Amino acid sequence: MQRIRLFFFLSILMTGILINPLQAAQTKVLIVYSQIAEPYTSFMWHFHQSLKYVPDLKFDTINLNNREKILSRLLDNYHKDQPDIILAIGTIALRAVRYQHILDQNIPVLFGMVSDPIGEGVIDSFDKLPQKSISGISFAINIRTRLRDLRKLLPHAKRIGVIYSTMPQSVSFKKWLDEAAAEDEFQDLDFVYRRIGMLPYENGPKDMIHMAKRHVIDIQNQVDVYLSPNDQMGIQPAFSQMIVRETNKPVFGLSEKDVNVDKGAVAASAPRLSSAGETMAQQLLRLKAGEKIFNIKPEQPEYDFLINQATLDYCLKAQ
Repeated sequence: MQRIRLFFFLSILMTGILINPLQAAQTKVLIVYSQIAEPYTSFMWHFHQSLKYVPDLKFDTINLNNREKILSRLLDNYHKDQPDIILAIGTIALRAVRYQHILDQNIPVLFGMVSDPIGEGVIDSFDKLPQKSISGISFAINIRTRLRDLRKLLPHAKRIGVIYSTMPQSVSFKKWLDEAAAEDEFQDLDFVYRRIGMLPYENGPKDMIHMAKRHVIDIQNQVDVYLSPNDQMGIQPAFSQMIVRETNKPVFGLSEKDVNVDKGAVAASAPRLSSAGETMAQQLLRLKAGEKIFNIKPEQPEYDFLINQATLDYCLKAQ
């Protein structure tokens, strides 16, 4: 269905049914990345693939490397023309674009792979049209869905270890867990938390995995399963592999890659990055075709419940 809708908008643009200034001239799109890393790279690959036959799109890219406040300096190296559309890829990119007031606040912004756009204050709901000039598609799967899937797979796992970080999306993740833990449905679950600091540079997420290792080992006898945090550390397959290697305990992961690697996550409620990228491409095409961003409802990604039976069997046998 997603591909059919995308093809429909491509057909309209290619045949010239809709005529407007953005469509007639080259559309300048500024992409601001929190960091050029997963899950953003896979998401944006699908986005660009969906637009490869669309003419008159000019993309410029800025990489913040998770340093929100350097946007102004990086923009000095950017051409003088204001972009027609801004893509904010990741929470830190969204914060930089939204709150630093460097770029014209009337330029429409599409966010992609942002964990908590409601908590960030840029949208009110996924059920309502945006009130600000910002829309897009989020990253996170509802935490209750992840917990239900975890319970379905490991019904006897009641003690859940969570190593989260000070990344804004990870802080939101911790808040969601606290809210879920207070609800009757999840009263039987006990969460054991440890926190590490964010490392805002290119290899920061990998180095954070090394920082997390001692916490993973420290709580291994207190937990039945680990839950990957909703951040750039948690989405690295090396994070779940480190936990399994050090503890032989199962990890409920965050992405398809977590599950596909050897001795990584036993399962994941994974956002479908292919359809998410196509969704943002479709939203951009609607803007290019002249539609106002206030008519483009923000969306949440589709997801897949994935299981690695071999890793699951290994972890259960090791207990």
